[in-house]
This record gives sequence, structure tokens and C-alpha cells, in this order.
Amino acid sequence: MSTQSKRIVVGLVVGSLVMVGYGVWALVGSTPAPGDLRGWARALLAAVAIGVVGVVVGQIRFHVGMNDAIARQRLSGRPGPGRPAPLEDERDKLIARRSGPIGATVSGLGVTGLLTLLALGGAPVVGLHLLVGCCAVGGLAEGVAQIVFYERGVSHG
Repeated sequence: MSTQSKRIVVGLVVGSLVMVGYGVWALVGSTPAPGDLRGWARALLAAVAIGVVGVVVGQIRFHVGMNDAIARQRLSGRPGPGRPAPLEDERDKLIARRSGPIGATVSGLGVTGLLTLLALGGAPVVGLHLLVGCCAVGGLAEGVAQIVFYERGVSHG
């Protein structure tokens, strides 16, 4: 597995943990009242902030650990994890162009679902969670697509 794929996996794991943690809290914890849209928005903003901090810490730990493993491998002379990831090249840009629409499509489905739910008289809190959930799943789908493109390759066209 390439260094770029490992980096993406770290982000996917942290994002998934935050999503599961929020889901457990929303189902079991002391949550705002169902009609309290402001309280739910604050809870979602807190979850987003925790997710951002988690991803930053996870990426820092990943890069420090990877560089440490490379340094140990060089000192011992044994084969190890390889070289650090090179700077962004054309392949990385192509992968970003191919995987980006996947995440945007899933997020767009969330917007469409929210509007449909509100048009049918559904609860705004459910729509809020639908929108944020689709955005989170869209980010995960984009990350999975990037891993597939890095590991299987991507062609121009």
C-alpha cells in the first residue's frame, strides 16, 4: 500500500470514529430536545470540530511515525516502509479530479434529500442530520475512491 493510501486510511478511520461516536451519543446520550434545532446545530458543530482536531492529530502522528520508521530502517540497513511520499504530481491531481465528483455527488444527494424531506413536512432536525450525514459519507466515499485509484491506477480519458 502506498504512502498516500496509508495517509488516506488514517483520515478515513478518524472520520469513521467521529461519525460512530456522534451516532452513539445522538442515540444514547443526553441530547437536545427533538425540536431544538439550535441545540442540534451546536452538537453537530462540536462533532465537526472534534473531527477536524482528530484528523490533524492523526495525520501528524502518521507522518511522525512514518518518518521514524524510515529513519530506523536506514540506520539498521533492513528493508522498511520505503521512502516518504513525494510532492504532489500529475497523478495525484488526476486522482483528485476523479474522486472529487464522487464525494460531491453523495453530498448533493444529501441536499436533495433535505429539500425533499422539508417539502414533505418532515422534521428539520432529521433533515439536518441527513445533510450532515451525507456530507460525511461523501467524504468517506471520496477517500475510498482515492485509495482505489492509488492502488489500481487511474488512466487519462
